[in-house]
Amino acid sequence: MINRILNTGFIKGKKAGGLVYKILPNGNISFSIVIAKLEKGNISIESGQTNIDDPKDVLKFIGSQIPLVILVDGKGVIHRKVEKSDGPEWLRTVLPNANKEDFFVQHCEASENSVFVSIARKDLLKCITDELINLGLKPVDLLLGPFCVEQIIPFLDIKNNELKIDEYKLIVEENKIIDYSANDNSEVQSEIRMGDENIEADKLLPFAAAFRYFFHLPILGNDENMLAKIKDDFLWGRFFKMAGLSALIFSFSLLLVNFLLFDHFNKNYQDVSAIFESNKVIIREADSLKISLQKRKAFMTKAGLLGQTKFSFFADRLASKMPSGINLNMLSFNPIVKKINESEKIGFAEQRIIIKGNSTDSYKINSWIKEIRTENWVKDVTLENYSQPPDRSYGQFELNVLIR
Repeated sequence: MINRILNTGFIKGKKAGGLVYKILPNGNISFSIVIAKLEKGNISIESGQTNIDDPKDVLKFIGSQIPLVILVDGKGVIHRKVEKSDGPEWLRTVLPNANKEDFFVQHCEASENSVFVSIARKDLLKCITDELINLGLKPVDLLLGPFCVEQIIPFLDIKNNELKIDEYKLIVEENKIIDYSANDNSEVQSEIRMGDENIEADKLLPFAAAFRYFFHLPILGNDENMLAKIKDDFLWGRFFKMAGLSALIFSFSLLLVNFLLFDHFNKNYQDVSAIFESNKVIIREADSLKISLQKRKAFMTKAGLLGQTKFSFFADRLASKMPSGINLNMLSFNPIVKKINESEKIGFAEQRIIIKGNSTDSYKINSWIKEIRTENWVKDVTLENYSQPPDRSYGQFELNVLIR
């Protein structure tokens, strides 16, 4: 109950700052900051500034009363895409000999089987947060790298499934970041369309950081929040300040009850509405995906790629019987019957292996054919073709192996 009160918009306020703390290769720091405001259910940029060199200028810009979400990137921060099955030991996947007590690990889902992992030393992050706190700023959350931008992707107009911000090129599919790569600074987008307005691209990351402050979004780090105590102190301070002022008004208790009830049912209404709209889209997409899956499954079945196959066993047995002096150029299982045509279905020659190669001696080929026929999984072997050009010392052959 108390946590709900602390995390309502009434206590948290209508403004939050997002600060990108970028450590350059030469050790210098570059700051980019945005102040976001929540008004009538909409979040927008009230003001912003980029390429700040002096942290004191950050304090002058945002003041000491606005909560600040820090996004650290650059030198000292590592990003990797790893298999989800490696979790929760992603740190050891990236840094095998690292002590997990020394590192902050942030993860963000990339796909069904992979995640983006961002890693930084805790002592580095503590130095950064201590520096900002000593300046008089109010940091309340900490992020690593560009992946928090995923939470605002549904509101962005993204061209060609690519989002180019700062030094990153993010690949986006179905409102999710599925991959990333380094981005040539010459390719950085100057502006990005969000809703009915354009946002400068270099303010998108600090805005995404500030966006997190207003909503209960999934925790990304291995520590629930390195700044949890500071955030709680900040919110409690606001709570008592408001409670002290409102104690002068006798009717405050009734207003608070009404507010909590409204907040509760309004949140439920918004959640249900969002789920309803989302489910309609999901149902349409699911029907489309179901049809696509059935087509692909039929294709994979005909290709022999579903179910248990013994292709590696067959290849191993063929190689073990092959005499020296024979070189293979092709080994094809369930080969395509004819040239692929867009207007026709792809046909496969099932239970068949096509072998092509060359040999200096046709006797070795005949010997190999006899050896292959001794395998209990082989139904028959035929020599489809053998030719030896006059200007070459070896002949080219093609074998057709039928599988039982």
